[in-house]
Amino acid sequence: MPKSNYKKIAIFCSVAAVFVSLSAIGLQKNTANGQEDKDSNISCDKQIPMGEALDGAMELTGEIRNTVFSAEQSAEEEIAAAQSLISAVQSCNPDKCNPVCRLVPQTCYSPGGPNQGPIPYSCPVCEHDYCTGEICPENSINSAYGKVEAAYNKIFSAQKTGQSLIEDKSGTIPQTQAEKVQVKLNKSRGDLDECFLTDDEWTQYIEGEKVGKQLVSCEESFSYSKNLSEECAKSCDSDINSSKCFDCLGCKSPGNFFCCDIK
Repeated sequence: MPKSNYKKIAIFCSVAAVFVSLSAIGLQKNTANGQEDKDSNISCDKQIPMGEALDGAMELTGEIRNTVFSAEQSAEEEIAAAQSLISAVQSCNPDKCNPVCRLVPQTCYSPGGPNQGPIPYSCPVCEHDYCTGEICPENSINSAYGKVEAAYNKIFSAQKTGQSLIEDKSGTIPQTQAEKVQVKLNKSRGDLDECFLTDDEWTQYIEGEKVGKQLVSCEESFSYSKNLSEECAKSCDSDINSSKCFDCLGCKSPGNFFCCDIK
């Protein structure tokens, strides 16, 4: 299997793993909702970039799909142009050449008489200079070759684009889209793990010895948002799924989550 396929599989496996974590935390969240009243002191400051990772993965998948489609189209164009080129070359016919001579001066010698050496004389030689007919359809050949070359360049460009999307780059800063998606997925997994309380930690929270955790979506974070402007509050009351409301809530993506502290 090509290296690029392993990378795509790894990304989507990471997405699946995060969803498993979400399911587990969702169970804990429901328990919290059953034990905490609406006046609990909840602070939602830590945003988990799950939605950003999924958006990036979908965008990356779309770009890879478009790149592959472009390469396939160009390959079909190259095959068609190559067939035209072969057909044009096969139509070449040497019989279509009507040679035109160019007389080149040359000295010849005839035997001399008794006691004489060879006698020089002028004997121009006809050298084949060019044909008045067209042996091969040069215009057709040049046109087909140009199309083959153009299609090849498109395929090469698509290949480079695909490599730039998924190939690993050295350095600490992620360079490719695949790497950026992977970084957000890794951060989401880590943040989700931190938002999950073990049984012992849950007991400590109930006994007031530890700050509780609650996972909420961007939509749900509106219920716990503080210091929203009047305009933002009206916007969210009107349509909580609007881009303006998400901007007011500080949600970088509608699919993001918040890990809230319950005090």
